[in-house]
Amino acid sequence: MNPINQINLNSAQQLLLKRLIEHEVIFLVIGGQAVCSYTSHRQTRDLDILLSKSKTNVEKVVKAFRLETVKSFSGLPLSRELTKPNKLIPYPKVGVEKEADLLSSIEGINFGKCFQNSKKAIFNGMEARVPSVSDLIEMKKISSLTKNFKARKQDQEDIDELMKLIAS
Repeated sequence: MNPINQINLNSAQQLLLKRLIEHEVIFLVIGGQAVCSYTSHRQTRDLDILLSKSKTNVEKVVKAFRLETVKSFSGLPLSRELTKPNKLIPYPKVGVEKEADLLSSIEGINFGKCFQNSKKAIFNGMEARVPSVSDLIEMKKISSLTKNFKARKQDQEDIDELMKLIAS
């Protein structure tokens, strides 16, 4: 099963993706944008990126943003934050200007296995990988446990749409 939709990102998200690709960072596009790569049932504003936490990959991420002002919530260096489990770093900054989230891991998800099962998707002409439908469903189930009612409802709608793909 291949992703069916080409996804359009805003300029900040395009720059993020371009830098990750140029620096050969190992990552997956997850969340709403990944769901949109399989189904067009909804729109989403932000871009969620799940990174491999390997030392080499973290070094590539840091190089990709050497000229950027990416800050972690704690103020710790990006390289240190990205090696910690379940860290979320907003891009390009915290607040309403945030266009994306960089995640170091998701508890209960094996990045290597998900990457191995991943599929190609096109984002503004750039190729990136998204989790398989079944891995994306698992991520959405985990995500729905930690959110408010509206976000949980959206996660459940995403799960329902993805389940339809498996059934077909």
